[in-house]
Amino acid sequence: MGYGDQWVRSIAEPCTMTEVDLATDADVVVSATPCVLLGLYANVVFSAHAVNVIDGVTTMLILPASTAAGTKIDCHSAKFATSLSINSNDVATGKLVVFWRAF
Repeated sequence: MGYGDQWVRSIAEPCTMTEVDLATDADVVVSATPCVLLGLYANVVFSAHAVNVIDGVTTMLILPASTAAGTKIDCHSAKFATSLSINSNDVATGKLVVFWRAF
């Protein structure tokens, strides 16, 4: 068995990809239940507004304003104990892809 086979076998299950339009004028609930955040990807450049990644009511990460398209952020399987939401300013623009897995 080669390295590639071992890597494929180590994947417990596939993840879900959710694209979030940052122009939405409300928190976008990615998962309403506990989950694991695997990574983030800026699909479209962010405007001059920061983006919050939230667990319940607690901001866990703040993505900087003007994040470039193509930016990848590895979240190291961070556990979100309550829920996973994305919050942006109502005049923000850009798109963020969230890679996550339910417990």
